[in-house]
Amino acid sequence: MSHVVGTDVFKFFASHSVSPLKRDFKVRVKDTLKNGQAITMELRLSTMRYIGYELFSVYFTPLKDDKGEVCWIMITLGSEMGW
Repeated sequence: MSHVVGTDVFKFFASHSVSPLKRDFKVRVKDTLKNGQAITMELRLSTMRYIGYELFSVYFTPLKDDKGEVCWIMITLGSEMGW
């Protein structure tokens, strides 16, 4: 998975999704994060577990500094299929 480090997250999602990411996906995520708020989106991604596509909830959480400015974004994937 070292090939993932440093990759633009939207390019990564686009290369592993069922269909091209809609422009609205990227715009909604970026606009919400610019306002310092978290956002959850659904995305169907290719997986090896089922040798197919699986639905994920993607959680984008802004991490702020002492001044309240967004410095980092934490991204968490949660499988809708469970374990």
